[in-house]
Amino acid sequence: MRFPARSKLILGGVGVAILIAGGVLLLSSRTTEGFQSVPELVDALETGGIACTDLQTSDIELAEDLGGQFGSCTIKDQTVNIHVYFVDPDRVAGHIKNNVSVRGQSPTYFTSLVAGSNWVVDSYAVATSKEVQAVLGGQIH
Repeated sequence: MRFPARSKLILGGVGVAILIAGGVLLLSSRTTEGFQSVPELVDALETGGIACTDLQTSDIELAEDLGGQFGSCTIKDQTVNIHVYFVDPDRVAGHIKNNVSVRGQSPTYFTSLVAGSNWVVDSYAVATSKEVQAVLGGQIH
C-alpha cells in the first residue's frame, strides 16, 4: 500500500509518539515492577541520596539458578544485603518469611528488612530500612 508523502509524515509522527509513550511506560513499569539487578537498585538508592559503598554482587550464573541476583554494600558503616529476584517471584515472600522467623535469635541476623515487588534489602537498623523505604518504596518487615 502506498501513502502520499504527507501521510508518511503523519504515520511517522504517530510511530514516534507511540515509541515515546512506550518508553515512558517502560520506565514507569520498571519502578513499579522492581529492578533488573542489584547494581540498578543501588543506583536508585544513590540517586535518592543513600550512599551504598563497597558493592559486591554474586556470580550472575549462580544467581540465575537461584532465581535472582544477590549482593551487599555498606550504608552508614553497616552492611546491608540486597536481593533482586527475577526468575521466581515467590522467593521474595519466602525470603521475608525466613528472615522474620529468625530475627532476634542471634546478633548476626539482620533485624529489619524492606521488601518491594521483586527485591529485599536486609539491614541491622530500622533507621536504615526507613531511609531505604523513603527512596525505593516497599514495605518494612
